Amino acid sequence: MTIGAKWGPVLATMGMLFLLLQLNLRQNDLQWECQLARQDLKDYQQLDLRHAKLKRQVARAWRERQTACDQLFEWLAGCTSRQDYIVREGPWIVASELRPKRQQVQRVGFYVPQGEHALKFATKKCREDGRRTSQSIAKFFQQDTRRFSHVVAIELPATPQVFELQLVMSQENLHSSLTLRLLGRHNALLDQRVVRLPANCRDILPYEENCLPKLNYPSELDTEQSNWEYFCRSGIPKTELLHLSATGADEEKLGIRFWIESFSPGCMSALKAACYRDNIAGIRQSYSAVNSYHFDDLFEPYVDSGRYQFRDSAFFSPIGLSVDTELH
Repeated sequence: MTIGAKWGPVLATMGMLFLLLQLNLRQNDLQWECQLARQDLKDYQQLDLRHAKLKRQVARAWRERQTACDQLFEWLAGCTSRQDYIVREGPWIVASELRPKRQQVQRVGFYVPQGEHALKFATKKCREDGRRTSQSIAKFFQQDTRRFSHVVAIELPATPQVFELQLVMSQENLHSSLTLRLLGRHNALLDQRVVRLPANCRDILPYEENCLPKLNYPSELDTEQSNWEYFCRSGIPKTELLHLSATGADEEKLGIRFWIESFSPGCMSALKAACYRDNIAGIRQSYSAVNSYHFDDLFEPYVDSGRYQFRDSAFFSPIGLSVDTELH
């Protein structure tokens, strides 16, 4: 027997064994990958279950918050002045109409926590011209207030307290005016202004839906406000207080807008952030590739304050509390 004939079967067997060994190693690798894939699937399933549980907890917490808010504002509806205003502490700005409502007198009570705040208001005159008037007033209430040329700003005391805003309408012949009074601690008169109303003005009414009631952190993005997606791109958020409209002779109209600006970073309630997660992430799509997985990138690290603070690069740029006493 030749050497080739002798060693040929051995070499063929060794080659077959080597191939089997390679296949076995490959099979082991595949089995390991399958095991990892099954573990990943299990982890994803557990993650989905965890997310579903968290969503249920958030929904339950939101319902409890809404119930508590409804009860709070039911109690506030019985307040008649700043003296019996029941909210006198806490981190929120709380505003509600004071009862009873007298003819040609409207009063609003609001609590403001400690910090730098300013009550601001502006007016807008327009005359009926087809549909142009209503559009002009609507734009006034939706516009970025930083674009207003004349804004009256009343700086509020830095200590937490309850304020009362009184709007008293008076008529003398054909001339109408609105006197604005702001009362603070001990009913001290903090500021008083007079606004001319259109001739033959008979009443001042809320424009469309009234902004009251309010329960917001200072500089909080109000996701319950209409067109909040627009307002979130307009600088530090403001707490809208009142939107009023007065109509006089020849359909001359005057819009009056009140709001509170706080010298604090833009923020969002942690509970609202959980409820509006996808919506908030969606409004950033046109600016950068931010989706719900990058939602947390919009905020500074959470510090257990009940709110998330927006990063400076998210939406907002700081603005000051300038005071301009000129009316138009």
